[in-house]
Amino acid sequence: MSGDAAARLTPLAGLRVLDLADEWGILTGNILADLGADVVAVEPPGGLTARRIGRFEHDSGRPEDSLFWAAYFVSLLQTGEESEDELGRIHDVLERFTRSKTKQQLLEGALARGLLLSPTFTVAEVLDSPQLDFLAPAYLDHQASGRLPAAAGNRSPQYAPHGVFAYAGDDHWLAIAVRNQREWLALAAIIGRPDFVADERLKDVMERRRRVDEIEAAITAWTKTIAPTEAQRLLIEAGVPAHTVIDSTAAAADPQLRHQGHFVRVQHDVLGEIAVENTRFHLNRTPSRVSM
Repeated sequence: MSGDAAARLTPLAGLRVLDLADEWGILTGNILADLGADVVAVEPPGGLTARRIGRFEHDSGRPEDSLFWAAYFVSLLQTGEESEDELGRIHDVLERFTRSKTKQQLLEGALARGLLLSPTFTVAEVLDSPQLDFLAPAYLDHQASGRLPAAAGNRSPQYAPHGVFAYAGDDHWLAIAVRNQREWLALAAIIGRPDFVADERLKDVMERRRRVDEIEAAITAWTKTIAPTEAQRLLIEAGVPAHTVIDSTAAAADPQLRHQGHFVRVQHDVLGEIAVENTRFHLNRTPSRVSM
């Protein structure tokens, strides 16, 4: 099957998307592009901040050598790749966007120029509900009590212990999440604390949260004396959610990620062949794909 034929089978083939997001919203455009949409990334003068995020090929520091940019904008078009006519339409959409007070006004302006007819630009509004779910409890508590949320690090309001714990050496960590009494008793036994196992009060998550500093110190005392992979193995075999925090090199070699095809190699115009994360969605009849 030719590349053009394969592209027509992707779920969003023929859809044109204008991406105005910065580095905090890069995954949305990337996902749409993997699903077949033509996503045009519009950058401010000097380029997006994402181009200045390292690491850089050969440690050059040049925006075009940013591996972060290459990895997360792999399937997107930049406005310089568009024709003069398309650039004019992009400019028109942006001008109307900055002038419009409501989404309805923007849609009316776009429709007046035929910008919603295929293959053109789709005007959309996205509300990040997971972010709202994350912020809502703190926001509502502040509205009711005036309290500001305190920094909690990796601790959880529901589980304890819940966090990352240092191994021996420089910047090596183990993530652990204890969700219930069974997992707590298994963890306490593995780290060699029979006093924790025998303490009936610690079977209550609220008591563990109250004594979290003591518990975290005990876990760290154990992780400092054991090899990372061994600690992870012992906890997982006992049913305690745990995983060593891994860097990019270790992630590329991780057997589970390799089995799932999490990384693919693509040809980059500037950097040559590079490894990037595979598409986030896998559909059986209209497969998504990473492309340059």
